[in-house]
Amino acid sequence: MARKLVLIPDPTFRAKVFIPQPEGEPAEVEMVFKHRSKDALKALADQLSSKDDVALVKEMASGWDLADDFDDANIKRLVSEHHQAAVSIWNTYFEKLTGLRLGN
Repeated sequence: MARKLVLIPDPTFRAKVFIPQPEGEPAEVEMVFKHRSKDALKALADQLSSKDDVALVKEMASGWDLADDFDDANIKRLVSEHHQAAVSIWNTYFEKLTGLRLGN
């Protein structure tokens, strides 16, 4: 049964992000994402090339299910050590908000 639509969505939502790994199978992390309106999402998309990955991840998310704290140092470690992490987070965020899948 489908959920009943509400005009004002919850301010956050959870989604699993799959981050490619060199060993083959992607690693999974559940992110706590911030809901955005259509206009706010467009404004964020317009900033993709002007913000660093840490700032973008903090714009999109407010937490994760990792044992490590969700802070600048650990976000930087994530996006530095796992090359596709920022792209995977953005793609999941965009897909969950819009229902559209981004290309590879």
